[in-house]
Amino acid sequence: MFWGVDRGLVLNLLILVISVYLILLNDYKKLVVLISSVFIFWVLFYLILGNEFNYFIINTLSVYKEMNYLHGIIHPVPFSEDPNSYRASKTLILIIFSLLISLSLFFRSNKEYSTQLKIILLFFSIISFFSYIYALSRSDGPHIKHIFGYPLIFFSIYLSYLLIKFLSNRIQNIPRFINYFFLTLFFGFLSFKILDINFKKIKNYNERFQIYSYLPDEHFLRKDEAIFIKKAKKIVNKYDCIHLFTNDAVFLYLLKTKSCTKFYFVWSAGSIEKQKELIANFDKNKMIIANGPKDDWDIPLSKKLFLVKEYIDDNFYKQQTIEKWDILLSK
Repeated sequence: MFWGVDRGLVLNLLILVISVYLILLNDYKKLVVLISSVFIFWVLFYLILGNEFNYFIINTLSVYKEMNYLHGIIHPVPFSEDPNSYRASKTLILIIFSLLISLSLFFRSNKEYSTQLKIILLFFSIISFFSYIYALSRSDGPHIKHIFGYPLIFFSIYLSYLLIKFLSNRIQNIPRFINYFFLTLFFGFLSFKILDINFKKIKNYNERFQIYSYLPDEHFLRKDEAIFIKKAKKIVNKYDCIHLFTNDAVFLYLLKTKSCTKFYFVWSAGSIEKQKELIANFDKNKMIIANGPKDDWDIPLSKKLFLVKEYIDDNFYKQQTIEKWDILLSK
């Protein structure tokens, strides 16, 4: 839940699945440990955050309710000419087959497959199914591609087992550890080729981490961004807080200032309700940083947050343009 409420949702669904499984096994000892751990976490969470806990719950429910609409990307129709349709179709087919295979094995009394293997396969098929929520909330190529990893893991395990089983039946008296040795060797080689592991970078990670930690902000910025930050600081220093109408939420950190509203990342104020809430919290006596190259990262903010755009046009004017960003002041 701390890492991301969408991942937290999937994790809690998995906890629910595991709890049901433990009930079916009558393993109440592990069930009590699991439920107790979750309960203790939420109690500590509440005690540590205090009033912030209520805001966390409100924000989380808002994300679950509206996030699928905020991205503005419609999921491609399978087997169509839509962008990323092939990738989505391929991933959905593998998820469906993984569920069918795992459920078939789990509810079939087949001694050729151990209980542990059945549980692992069922577990990964459920993860694949639940994790497709990511692709439904933002149905672009990269997010659909990310989900493909889970069914890929499922079929890697399943097909590896079938391969070992085939070799064992064909070659008599072959020690089991040899099968696993060659399998481990194969996947190890594959991992090195795909992941491009560099042991030198692993060894000096601590040194590199400290060096990067002390580098100035300008080191990580483009030239136009660095120029904007340098010039905008002189204006921002006159205000206790500012408004953003740009997707460059990092400006709050770089300018060492704070947002006048909770919508520090205005991209998330997509619904009519949230736009009205943002407008109600706008302070006319503050400045606004607007536009910028990242506004076209998704649907342009002027189209997506049309109510906010109308309010800004009626109550603010462009004071100046620095590089690619506008400084707006109240009329």
